[in-house]
Amino acid sequence: MKKNYLNLITSSLDLKKKQKNNFFLGHFCISDKFETNFSKTNTLALKNENLDKEYYYLKKTTESLFKYLTKKLNKIHKIKKNEKYWRIIIFPWTCYYVATLYNRWKIISTFKKKLKKRLFFSNEYIFDKDYFRAESTVSWVEKVQLDEFNSSLFNKIFKFQKIQNIKFKKKKFLKKKKYKENSQSRFKGILSYFEKIILNYNKVYFDKFYFDKYNFFKLCFDNILLPSKNLTTFENIKLNNKYDNDLRKDLIYIGKENTFESFLYQEIINHLPKTFIEFYKPLLKDKLYKNIKRKLIIGMYSIHFNDYFKIYVAESIEKGSKYIHSKHGAGCHVPEHADTLFNHFYKISDKIISQLNINNKLRKEIFLPVQIFKKIKKKKSNKLLICYHGLFKYVFRPGKYNTTLEYNLKQFEQLSYSLNRLLPKIKKGLKFRNKENHNVNYEKKFANNFGLGQIEKVNSKPFRNSISESKVIICFLAQTTFTEILYNNIPVILIGNKSIFFSSPKSSEIYEKFKNSGIFFDHAKKAINFLNKNWENIDEWWFSKKTQTARDFFLRYYYKEFDKVDFNRWNNLIKNETKILNI
Repeated sequence: MKKNYLNLITSSLDLKKKQKNNFFLGHFCISDKFETNFSKTNTLALKNENLDKEYYYLKKTTESLFKYLTKKLNKIHKIKKNEKYWRIIIFPWTCYYVATLYNRWKIISTFKKKLKKRLFFSNEYIFDKDYFRAESTVSWVEKVQLDEFNSSLFNKIFKFQKIQNIKFKKKKFLKKKKYKENSQSRFKGILSYFEKIILNYNKVYFDKFYFDKYNFFKLCFDNILLPSKNLTTFENIKLNNKYDNDLRKDLIYIGKENTFESFLYQEIINHLPKTFIEFYKPLLKDKLYKNIKRKLIIGMYSIHFNDYFKIYVAESIEKGSKYIHSKHGAGCHVPEHADTLFNHFYKISDKIISQLNINNKLRKEIFLPVQIFKKIKKKKSNKLLICYHGLFKYVFRPGKYNTTLEYNLKQFEQLSYSLNRLLPKIKKGLKFRNKENHNVNYEKKFANNFGLGQIEKVNSKPFRNSISESKVIICFLAQTTFTEILYNNIPVILIGNKSIFFSSPKSSEIYEKFKNSGIFFDHAKKAINFLNKNWENIDEWWFSKKTQTARDFFLRYYYKEFDKVDFNRWNNLIKNETKILNI
């Protein structure tokens, strides 16, 4: 290799053993097989400046692309559906698509600006033509986390921006990625069959959220409903329609300018999932969609990613149904003005169920307690559970408060270093549980430092069982996991960045109470010092008036009545809404 050329590493695919003169496009080039010693001189750094301006640009661009796709899909399918119909179905994917391509475009634009005087070699892999084609929003998001996907996307942007200081070396990509098919067990198949029958019969449809059995059965009995929730109804729907170039030809876009918008529209034809094109009409011929009756749909999880459910909701609303959306999770680090879907659910829902005690008719919100957690019985133990939340390797969501992979890796290093300071008696009970593994193997990294015996596999033990046998739990995100632990009144410590978790005026009050009571620390070292000092008297600390006041303040703000389901309010909601619908 010429001395004045550097190896441009766009993903871990480009790494080799004992390879020198590397320049990394970002921390997402991290690998389990090869060392990646990132530094300021060999790694591209993005400046997180003008985040408000960037957020509103993404919001405007997403809305414009959505309107463009609405017209295109109506033309392709020879129909005249309104914007609300298509918003329910395609808007979440549109948000993810715009944010993904913008992030990669921003990386390459920064590279072009900072390193235009340097020379690079870069691998250009040749993939099979259908390698990145996605069946649904879920499979598209999965592909976005692949190194292969991002390597290909980066090279497309390099060429689109006509960057001249890179020499590409073409390589045939031989390894075929095997995706696991979601095999449906016989039991689930039978369950799905009966769920679909009940769905057609019932005038109210409940999505995936927790009701205690007593209140749920009572609610169903009082409203003459067969007890059923969406467990498998919209899962494992298999359609064999192949990629259809004729259907997609109306998506061909030829931009005249070398701009992000031109690239964004040009790439649509390659990225739009089959659920919106090839699967759409065959799906509507299925009995589940042909026999839709007017009903009340109460949703929570499925409307985010499940395209089959979203199409059902859109079709159902056309038949006169209502959709009520229930929020979930603590979400205290994501203010409403920075919502990753740009307040999408307020636009598609007839009402929004909120656990906050707000009843603003203009904003469609109704206060209704939703008990999303089960009460558990705590066991005596000396277990210190590290409940880690490995972030996605590659950005795919818009948002002003997204934590970066670089931040996540640095946080993990601080944790590993600080845990070595634990007292031996505490370290004996140490367990590491990584909630999700998005192509960054934190389990392996932790095992290398502390041993395989300290790893607690997510699949080997249910989360509720794990926290019930923990003396103290350490969390790193103020989301549903953290809230469930607080709800069950188990000693917990939150470690993180104040500006990410506590950005609104109300959450600033929570921050002060958490900090003063010892629940929140901004560095792992401080948290470990606190544990060493208070391990023998953890319950004394946790059940003290100051700590319990901080806990209750958090729960009663995000879940005004977190300790119960108000049967009468739920019953009144269903009776009033079904009466309006005349069903």
